[in-house]
Amino acid sequence: MQRVTVLLTVLTVTAVAGTACTTDKGGNPQADVTPGTATTATSPPDKSSDKASSSTDIDPCKLIEARRDLSEYGSFHRPEPQELGSARSCLWRSAAEAPFDDEPNIGLALRDTQGVETVNDVGGGVATGEVNGRPAAEAPNPRFNDCALALQIGDRSRIDINITAMDDVEQACEVARQVAYVVEPRLPG
Repeated sequence: MQRVTVLLTVLTVTAVAGTACTTDKGGNPQADVTPGTATTATSPPDKSSDKASSSTDIDPCKLIEARRDLSEYGSFHRPEPQELGSARSCLWRSAAEAPFDDEPNIGLALRDTQGVETVNDVGGGVATGEVNGRPAAEAPNPRFNDCALALQIGDRSRIDINITAMDDVEQACEVARQVAYVVEPRLPG
């Protein structure tokens, strides 16, 4: 198995400019990935279709199985499909008894007409990089301790991994990166 390191920047609350992560110690997530699994499609791609439309057939609620994929972050209610503006999304709400147990709410939002280059700076800068070779952008929100990590699906489409209800923005981004390694191999292209 090949060792893959997240190339997304770990942003602090006070830093806006990011630098690429290295393999040095520092708590950056690493994942064991079988070579080729992250970018190999299960069937040959249709050259006649537009890459922007590759996200339209994805159901965000089917990309994660909470008991299998999210158990280390706590327990969750059933996924809630939502329409947020132009995004088709799904939210896994923490089932924690107390509202501030530092268990995250995890959301996936599919944006069929926006690529990673359109991720907004919400106060903590936007760091670009890759997850398993797939272009990505991370936008921490230090005001609310939230983090969004976008993964490119097509030329003009992406999926956002949104982590909310955390006590620390760096911890929220760490969870977003770990969830990105779960979601990324399940995306087309």
